[in-house]
Amino acid sequence: MNTSGAGVRRAVGLLAVLSLVSTASAADWYVDVALGNDAHSGSSPVSAWRTISHAVQVLSGQPPGEHTIHIAPGVYSPLSGESFPLRPPPGVLLVGDGGASATTLDALGSQLLLTYYSSPTNGWRFDANSGARGLRLIGAGYPLSVVAADFGPAAPSFRDLVIEGAQFSGVGVDAVATDFGSGAGAAPRLERVEIRSCGEHGVSVNAYAEFFAQADARVELVDVRVSGCAGDALRLESAVNSSVRARVTRSRFTHCGGHGVQAINGSFYGTAEVDLFDSLIADNLGYGVWATSGTPGGGVTRLDGCTLARNQLGGFRLDGAWQGGSIANSIFAGHTLDLPGLQLGASWSCSANGEFAGSPTCIAADPQFVDADAHDYRLRWGSPCIDRGGPQALTSLDLAGRPRNVDGDLDTVLASDMGALEFETLALHGTPRLGAVLDFEISGAPGAHSLLLMSRSPLGAAQATPFGEFGLQRARIVGEVWLPLGAAQPFVLQRRVGLSPSLVGATFAFQCLTDSSAAPLGRALSNPISLVVLP
Repeated sequence: MNTSGAGVRRAVGLLAVLSLVSTASAADWYVDVALGNDAHSGSSPVSAWRTISHAVQVLSGQPPGEHTIHIAPGVYSPLSGESFPLRPPPGVLLVGDGGASATTLDALGSQLLLTYYSSPTNGWRFDANSGARGLRLIGAGYPLSVVAADFGPAAPSFRDLVIEGAQFSGVGVDAVATDFGSGAGAAPRLERVEIRSCGEHGVSVNAYAEFFAQADARVELVDVRVSGCAGDALRLESAVNSSVRARVTRSRFTHCGGHGVQAINGSFYGTAEVDLFDSLIADNLGYGVWATSGTPGGGVTRLDGCTLARNQLGGFRLDGAWQGGSIANSIFAGHTLDLPGLQLGASWSCSANGEFAGSPTCIAADPQFVDADAHDYRLRWGSPCIDRGGPQALTSLDLAGRPRNVDGDLDTVLASDMGALEFETLALHGTPRLGAVLDFEISGAPGAHSLLLMSRSPLGAAQATPFGEFGLQRARIVGEVWLPLGAAQPFVLQRRVGLSPSLVGATFAFQCLTDSSAAPLGRALSNPISLVVLP
């Protein structure tokens, strides 16, 4: 295995194609591809510039400060006058005012599209005030690159982006240190970013340092989706005197041609670390997670509240001298082997193949997904993974951002589930817009009855009752209906939102009281839910 790897060669190669720009007082600036003109001042929507390239060039010549470039909806490409790559200076935030669905940056085949490059020569230091929001990035070899060289740190932040069709990796994070005694640190944060259909990896993290130098490349992913990439969804590779790290929270890595996560530490004095929380890694052609180290003690992997399912080569594989890590509150299912290679201890977890034998808080069982063939990895009513998670998970959120402290088996006791998605006995599907049809899913034992309550108000403070926690405001309850749940689970109640404009902005809350033989008094309260009516 080549542990110096293409990732290191790419990191060094990127340094050669990144040219220098000058240094970047707080202000808002405006770009509009349809109505703007680069001869304008750019200081208001009516005097907007036409190109992002011109805006970046102007701000690169100004004193350091915080600047926001507001980008009007449209397609920004070389055909409209853009020059790629864009290299915003520190403190500049690019914002697509119409969101990623309306604002596209198309590089039309350029190697780089949006790049953040710090080094001693340009003196740039990127922090969380730098970055981009609400954009769609397409048509580039590497649509988004963050590179730190020698003493230059690079830690911009990105939110609400769509990155698709990259020739190589959708996001590249590289730290390269070559000067004697130097250190490089790249540490971007991605939140609510969707990466799809890349020619190589979704996110690639690489670090390389020559002897007597040090490099650290890390990435934080929150609510990130990676799918359909030819390589790995997330790949990390460290070389000599370097470390790579990833902290992944509430993210989905699915349907990639490689592994969900691959972490490689192949050189002395190198380390690799991966922390995965409340995430789904499924339907990849490689392993769900594969970690390998050529250096003793060179790698740690932690999984907590995750679901690894139907990855073709297996679930979670450790090789070589990988130090180990931990598994908690997680589900492994649909693999020939859930845990090939080195073994890790586990707690409060399920292996459908029974590979957690000897761990007293673990189970060997079919987790009973809603429909694994359709890639729906929610739990069904009666799943053995419901309310079987560890007590430490009660304060976290699941993959969908919902609380973990739910009474999923209707015994009136709040508990967390194993896996990425918490089971709710009352769930709502659909967008609550005027005239839309909403599906209320109500779960319980076949033949049970359930009383659905509705209040016209936000949820109230939780109140302890003999039937569990009550979450509605009692004085604001405006409706109730008894429902027979029947044999099929869940029972689905459809209701249409009214068409009156007066409903827009109104908040409604719902909760069920459902028959349950597991409850002390024969009935238990579901989790409460709420919605706000949209136009």
